[in-house]
Amino acid sequence: MNEAQQSALELDGGVVGFAVVGRDEEPIGEVMRVSLDGVCLLVASHKGLLGRNKEHAIHSSVITGIDPDTETITVARTREQVEHAPEYSNLDHSSTEKVAGYYA
Repeated sequence: MNEAQQSALELDGGVVGFAVVGRDEEPIGEVMRVSLDGVCLLVASHKGLLGRNKEHAIHSSVITGIDPDTETITVARTREQVEHAPEYSNLDHSSTEKVAGYYA
């Protein structure tokens, strides 16, 4: 994916259920939803307390590839980096900016 494609990338619900893999080829989780503005993936990783999925935000700027055949999205960050991303909320208009700043 070249830089122009990456900056124009707008995600949609068609990627829900895709596996997300980090630059270290370690699985990160599964896309549970896409932000309302179509800029962030909300990815469920390992089960947290009480067996609930923990959701992490991934900004589209770090997506390096989307393979519809294998339903896999690769990102230019490690699982650990994704797990430390700030929380995302569709109700907080600054969430996208916070996530973008974290991944910059």
